[in-house]
Amino acid sequence: MLVFTRRAALRASVGSSLAAAFALAGKASAQPLGPLDALSVMQDDGRFSTWLGMISAAGLDRYATGRYPYTMFAPTNAAMSRYPYIVRDLLYGTGGSRAGQGGSGAMPETARITRAVRSHAYAGVHPPSELIGKKTSVKAFSGSEIEIDGTGGGNVLTVIMHIGTTLNTAKADTEVLTAPNVVIYPIDSFNLESFMG
Repeated sequence: MLVFTRRAALRASVGSSLAAAFALAGKASAQPLGPLDALSVMQDDGRFSTWLGMISAAGLDRYATGRYPYTMFAPTNAAMSRYPYIVRDLLYGTGGSRAGQGGSGAMPETARITRAVRSHAYAGVHPPSELIGKKTSVKAFSGSEIEIDGTGGGNVLTVIMHIGTTLNTAKADTEVLTAPNVVIYPIDSFNLESFMG
C-alpha cells in the first residue's frame, strides 16, 4: 500500500504530458513509499523551497513523491537566487496570481516551469556509486539530454543539461538526499534563461 503525506495527497492531478513521461519510469517495479517522500525530504532539508515552488506550480507534486523511480538534479535556493524577480513572476505572475491561474501569459509560464522541472530529472535510481568515475549521457523526462561527468575527481559531478541550443552547467553534490525510489543531487547552478524561449 502506498503511503502519502497529507500535503501530497491533496495536490491536484498532474498534466497528461508529464504523467506519460513518469509512467515510462514506472515500468520498473515501484517500492512502497516510506514515511518521508521526496518532496518531504527536500522540504525538511530547507535548501529547496524555490525549487519545490516550481514543482508545485507545474502540478507535478504527485509524481515527484517517488511513486515512479527517478533521479533529480535539484537547484538549491542559492543557485536560484540570481533570478529572484523572474522566478517570482514565473511562479505567481506579474500580478501576483498563481502561474496558470489567470493573468497575461499564464499558460506559457506554466509550460516553461514544467519544462524546467522535467529537464532536471530522468528515469531510474542512480546513486553516486553508479556515476562517480564515469561519463554518461541520459535523456531527461523533457526529452532533452543530460551529460554527467564524474571523472573530475572528488565527490562532485559536473552536470550539463541541454535545453534547445542552450547549456546549463552545474556542479552536483554527491552528498545526496534519498527517499524511496528517488535520489536527489543538490546542484549549484540554474540557468533560467534556458527556459524563457
